[in-house]
Amino acid sequence: MKSKIAECFNRSAATYDQSCELQERANFHLIEFLKPHRTAFNKVSDLGCGTGNSIKHSLNALACDEIFAVDFSKTLLKTAQNKTEDKKIIFINQDFEKKIFKANSLDLIYSNMSFQWCKNISHLFNTLSKQLAKHGILAFSCVLEGTYPELYLKNKFHTSDRILNMLEKNGFKLLSYETDTITLKFDNLMETLKSIKRVGASVKTYDKQTKGLITLNQLKEKYQVLENKLIYKIGYFIAKKAHEN
Repeated sequence: MKSKIAECFNRSAATYDQSCELQERANFHLIEFLKPHRTAFNKVSDLGCGTGNSIKHSLNALACDEIFAVDFSKTLLKTAQNKTEDKKIIFINQDFEKKIFKANSLDLIYSNMSFQWCKNISHLFNTLSKQLAKHGILAFSCVLEGTYPELYLKNKFHTSDRILNMLEKNGFKLLSYETDTITLKFDNLMETLKSIKRVGASVKTYDKQTKGLITLNQLKEKYQVLENKLIYKIGYFIAKKAHEN
């Protein structure tokens, strides 16, 4: 599953920056949401950094001595690397659900619009908690249940209650949390459906009766309720490590 997702992002690297309005808006909001709590960090990890836009915003808004930019898409990571010559940024091609850094080594773990890809959110928070230093901060945004309310999705997004419960279970103290609703409009149906895939969801595009792909006309009929617009429910979470692991 992860390899297929990585392949999808690898193919979209060339056009990713032209179609990431949602990610840009969420990232700007997340940084502003973080700033009242803390703005200076020694070691920072940006998980799911994509083409590096979140890193650029972080450097402009926060004081960071060292940033580890992590993404499992080699092509996206290469794009991010080509955008900067800043020596304080270290690029790592890795799956962030696995342990990457030493225990108690990071002051800030930052992630914009990536955690919806993680099925086992409890395992992820446990792994991240171990890598954070004492009182280190976890700041992230992600798509929540309530996104695309009109659609049948193959995979469901996490609820805010589940995320909050899993944070507490895995040694985090919540500092701030809020949700926002963002509506994006598109030129046509195919662009609308492509946007769904970019945030970690997939709609039904296979007909079990005919055992074939749904045609464009069938898609138009099935998803005409979209009206070439999508409603996203985004959660913003700031938490700190409550104790040593």
